Amino acid sequence: VRRSFEGKGKTEVFALVESSGKAGARLTASLSVDGALRDAREIDVAPGGSVPVVFDASDVESGIVRVSIDSADALAADDEAWARIAPPRILRVLVVGKPNPWIDLVLESNAGLTARRMEESEYWKILAEARGVDAGEKLDADVAILDRVVATPPAGASEGTREPLLPAVYIACQPPLPPRALDPEVRKLPVVVDWDRTHPVNRFLVFTDLYVEESHVVHPAGEYRSLVDSDAGSVMGTLRYYPPGGRPVPVVWIGFDILKSNWPIGHYSFPIFFSNAIAWLGGGNGAVEGARGRTGEPLVYDPARDGLPGATGIRFRAPSGREIVPVQEAAGSFVLSAPEEAGVYEVFEAGEVRARLPVSLLS
Repeated sequence: VRRSFEGKGKTEVFALVESSGKAGARLTASLSVDGALRDAREIDVAPGGSVPVVFDASDVESGIVRVSIDSADALAADDEAWARIAPPRILRVLVVGKPNPWIDLVLESNAGLTARRMEESEYWKILAEARGVDAGEKLDADVAILDRVVATPPAGASEGTREPLLPAVYIACQPPLPPRALDPEVRKLPVVVDWDRTHPVNRFLVFTDLYVEESHVVHPAGEYRSLVDSDAGSVMGTLRYYPPGGRPVPVVWIGFDILKSNWPIGHYSFPIFFSNAIAWLGGGNGAVEGARGRTGEPLVYDPARDGLPGATGIRFRAPSGREIVPVQEAAGSFVLSAPEEAGVYEVFEAGEVRARLPVSLLS
């Protein structure tokens, strides 16, 4: 599911129909929303080929969408997939750092957020006064973009400001790295060789022909997860921090100055990357509830997003009707470690359904 970056108020549901057989097939791909058929179309899939299908769901404010094909193959479970369209939410984005017209243009074009700038000195002053969990309210922001700032607190700042207290994108500056991570190295002309196609920040993106003059590179360790790899190491990635008594704080790290690359002017991925990153960071402190889950991967419910920060009696109901007791994390979220069934899981408390979380096959 993607809320289109180019068109305000446009929501699209994307599916890729693949064939592993030796014969082609003419199929009908259908879109349903909360069980009601909304659209259908015929597609022709070549032997061993794939066909992208895009449905317009702009009039759907929220709900569970299901895409299915009328294939008569041996495995019915992979003929359908589910995703969630979350209610629209306006995110507050705070930009700290040097002037950057490309970042300003990206933010101005995104109808799903409001953005403002703040001087570095003011940012560090407010952050030093914050007490971890209230950093976002002190700064009046859900997500920060730190662009070429000195990403360490000034002398005399409290120890609590040395790790991010607000989900953020770091551009050509560094958050504190985990102890097991190697120190970043500066490399000239790193060549992109691969990227993580499964992470929500990279959804719909490719990074071929990305030119970078120089970049800090790191080698994944600890909580670091690489988003884009070069021949010298990772040039983009994510980290997650765990402030005492607070909720996990995710960050996205970009190791190079985007003004010294062809990314803003030669790559369609640039605006979509930032749109994805802001949505991921701002979606409940890291989008722990994504558009869809996959079998075998952790399924997470955060009751604080539904106004239930002290909830303790949460249960999951699998598509088959089986009730499952999840594990509650220290930060308050409930986790089903490895859902086995594909379909829609209900999250309920005291008999009342609080959320519906879609899960599709891993592949």
